[in-house]
Amino acid sequence: MADMSYLSGLKAYQSAANAAKASGIGQDIVGSKVEGGLGGEFIGMVEGGLKSSVARIRAGEKTATAAMLGQATLDQLVTAVSDAEMSLRTVVAVRDRIITAYQDIIKMPI
Repeated sequence: MADMSYLSGLKAYQSAANAAKASGIGQDIVGSKVEGGLGGEFIGMVEGGLKSSVARIRAGEKTATAAMLGQATLDQLVTAVSDAEMSLRTVVAVRDRIITAYQDIIKMPI
């Protein structure tokens, strides 16, 4: 019975992920590109970091799915989930620093 609820949850997750992909959610962040200018290299670095983090998180999800289906070992699952968690924590930390920097700029006198 537990397998049935897991499979329905997995199907719901896949359906939501496919709907988000079809609607283009997140493409404006990951798929955007700024050409030229002084910030081009920085934007490229941030874009590369985001793409790498997304790839790690997706790899963790695939490994988790494989483990639940009996196609991956427990140590592979733990390693993939830890890697995905570290990537997510890094993205959140960078986001927090960007928000702090923005708030500091807003406080500057003109």
